[in-house]
Amino acid sequence: MSLMKISRLVISSFLLSFLLLSVQSGYAQSQDPIKQALNDALKTYLVNQKPFKGCEHDNCAHNYAGSIKITKRVKAGSKLQVTGMAKVKYKGPFDHGEGVVTFFAQLVKRNGQPEVELLKWQKSRCMKMETLLDRRAG
Repeated sequence: MSLMKISRLVISSFLLSFLLLSVQSGYAQSQDPIKQALNDALKTYLVNQKPFKGCEHDNCAHNYAGSIKITKRVKAGSKLQVTGMAKVKYKGPFDHGEGVVTFFAQLVKRNGQPEVELLKWQKSRCMKMETLLDRRAG
């Protein structure tokens, strides 16, 4: 087999495996509508957020980096309360990097789909939970 045929085979195998992984990850995300709703809300609202003065990296803007881990789910009447950790990237005038923040969300079902109506975040225990989104009536 010539070198050209081998390289074509390797490239096509790589592209096929990449395509399959993309399809699988998209399928996995679509399997949990709660995680998808949280992911969308964090992408929208955890943008350029700064922790309270005195907290680590308090001069840095924190942005959601696309990864969450749900640590607790509690059903409270018609609402679902979720606590978890979200990966963030932070950047400031003298510092940058990646870290993890805590989030709290309250979800309701609208038109058969979960929707985030309350979203809070916390860098660490140096700050209280800060509201990013509040769509609750009243």
